[in-house]
Amino acid sequence: MKGQNTFSTLSRATALGAVAGLSTLAMQAAHALEEVAVVGGNPSESSAEATITANIPAMVKLSNVQDTTFTDTEVQALLNSAATALEDGGNACVWHNPGANFEVKAQSATGGGTTGYRMTSGTGFVEYSVFWRMDTDNFVSSGGTQLATTPTNNNYSFTGADLGGLLCAGLPSGFNASYVVSVAQTEIEAAPVGTYTDTLTLTLIPE
Repeated sequence: MKGQNTFSTLSRATALGAVAGLSTLAMQAAHALEEVAVVGGNPSESSAEATITANIPAMVKLSNVQDTTFTDTEVQALLNSAATALEDGGNACVWHNPGANFEVKAQSATGGGTTGYRMTSGTGFVEYSVFWRMDTDNFVSSGGTQLATTPTNNNYSFTGADLGGLLCAGLPSGFNASYVVSVAQTEIEAAPVGTYTDTLTLTLIPE
């Protein structure tokens, strides 16, 4: 009986120690969960960071380019004046993003000749030159920059209100630039009767 009591006493002590140990572990686990809840908000969430990058290049847009027509009256008036060239042109809208500049080139569908720009009637040709202006409704070559089939490196740009938005909607006229077509009087005098046309392509190159 004495041995049995001793065994029972030892078993009871061991059991009490085990319970105490489990209680300690439970308290530690609860404390750890509490820390996770405080730091992460939700033990099931996991967070990481991502870097967002956007590279904005120099951009430019040309739109609303007007056609140019030389009327019979204008052609006849040239021959009765002291002018040496027949000049007219069209307005255009240029947009570029802040900090961008642009170059301009012009290409003739007919091409050829000494200037690289020609109108044709199908059998005859009339040569002309092209000029670029950073203003509107002023269709004279004087004060403009003569264009070529390769870009002219002039680093054009608009500032402030002259830019006017993507389609120049912020400008009263809807335009902020123009091109000029200049036909020498000698070309007019030498051209046979006919209707002469060409397709002129203006291209802006951002830089």
